[in-house]
Amino acid sequence: MDRISTATKAVDLFGAGKHGFKNSNVGAGIAATDLNAEWFNDVQEELLAIISAAGIVPTAGIRNQLLAALRADGVFQTAAQFDVTAKAATMAAVQRALGSFSDALILGFNVALTNLDAGKAISFNAGATGCLLPVGSTLVKGVCFAFLSTVNGVALGVQGGNTINLGTTSVAGLTLNAGDTLILQWNGSSYACIGGSAQLAYASVFAASLAGAGYQKLPGGFILQWGSNATSASADTAVSFPIAFPNACRLVIPAEQNSSANGAWAALNTPSVSGFNLSGWSSVSSRVAFVAGWIAIGF
Repeated sequence: MDRISTATKAVDLFGAGKHGFKNSNVGAGIAATDLNAEWFNDVQEELLAIISAAGIVPTAGIRNQLLAALRADGVFQTAAQFDVTAKAATMAAVQRALGSFSDALILGFNVALTNLDAGKAISFNAGATGCLLPVGSTLVKGVCFAFLSTVNGVALGVQGGNTINLGTTSVAGLTLNAGDTLILQWNGSSYACIGGSAQLAYASVFAASLAGAGYQKLPGGFILQWGSNATSASADTAVSFPIAFPNACRLVIPAEQNSSANGAWAALNTPSVSGFNLSGWSSVSSRVAFVAGWIAIGF
């Protein structure tokens, strides 16, 4: 469709190149704007295109069909997912922007996701053992993927050299087990974990060292530590905790371990936030050497 373009048009009536219509003025020698079929056909088809897009049959004598079309489904289209332009939003786009997932996938097989799966809630059922995330360069920054696994051992991995960031730890993949959840957001350079139970093992409040002398932190500040050390037949053995308790050591429990000295026991003294003194005894006055295991609790 275009503006009127006959020879008698009102030139630049609404601005440069924006021609319009004018009335005649015989006294001033001004001719009225001539009309042509092309312009009327343009107007007709522009209006009827809206009516037809709404699924309405154009009917003579009904003068509110254009209004009905503008209020109907089919005229306004839902913009592409994560569109951030100034396009008019349909109710579907509004609902999606409120935070609902764009779709739900229930998978019982291995799959390589694409950018078309962004925003979906993805569940792993029996038969699913692996899933690859899309290459980040194909994604819009800010899109999310939500995962729930109902089975053990689903390997979630990346492509194209991307990484998954779990707090201060970056990995190329992780395993989801039954009951695990995970929400990943592409931030433009990596997949950032922003929710879900699968990230807890990497959270600082659950930090752990599972070595022979190790520790486990829990939310609220509770810390459990353990280890084993040899006692001496002549003096106390100084034991240092794998990490110092930030505030206090509440309890240390030593126990004789794999000793051939029947009736021997382990004891301790001077516990502190950093360690304690360990000793082994075969009687109230006789020290003995053996390996003692211990557990310490503090915060």
